[in-house]
Amino acid sequence: MRTVRIFYERPGKDIAIYTDELISLDANCLVTIKNLPAEDSARLELALLNQGLIQPGQHIASIRKVYHFHENFDLLEFRGPNGELVGHYSDIGLPLVTFGEDYAMLDLFLDIWRSPDGKLVELDWDELEDARAKNLVTPEQVEIASQTMQRLVNEAAEGTYPSRYLK
Repeated sequence: MRTVRIFYERPGKDIAIYTDELISLDANCLVTIKNLPAEDSARLELALLNQGLIQPGQHIASIRKVYHFHENFDLLEFRGPNGELVGHYSDIGLPLVTFGEDYAMLDLFLDIWRSPDGKLVELDWDELEDARAKNLVTPEQVEIASQTMQRLVNEAAEGTYPSRYLK
């Protein structure tokens, strides 16, 4: 399977580079999957557990990622060792862009988590405010992040998020 690289920038931090297996690519989105090595899985599980997003004993074996070229968020689908859904997570940011054979996304700090039972958690409003105060994001980017979060919360209440964005 072909791999792709996504350069993921969070203002004020180092750029993370993710190398994932390509599932599909069209004019609207890039879809990848990452089967996690045990060390990465344990680190991710601890972070999600510390945020109260997963329960003790829940495990994550893979992440299916949908990066949009025309939406201000991505959609990550976390799956357990037996393929069971652990949750959906979106990073709010600018749409994915292509450069050469690689891709890049600018994170705008806000995140949203949806558990399989429908519970929705808005994350990192404090980080967005801190980034705004430090001029790491523009007022326009703060507005994009805030409006996108509200839109996703509304769509979750309507029952369309995340299902309408899964490819």
